[in-house]
Amino acid sequence: MPIWTVLLEVSPYAWPVRMTDLSPQLFLAVPCPTCGVDAGKDCVLHAGGLRSDPHIDRKLDAAEAIEAKRTPNPG
Repeated sequence: MPIWTVLLEVSPYAWPVRMTDLSPQLFLAVPCPTCGVDAGKDCVLHAGGLRSDPHIDRKLDAAEAIEAKRTPNPG
């Protein structure tokens, strides 16, 4: 069986949110699981300074939160 037949999957929901579709404000709308800062605050480095970019886990959480709002709840 070719591998592309395994990867082909049709979803009844809208296409997932891409990281490039999210604005920096949306990344800050969720708390960061990596450094522990609250929603609305910038991520921090281990040394205590501010990061120029949010942690990847925070970006993924923001995308999941947006997707959860867009996807209907089947229950």
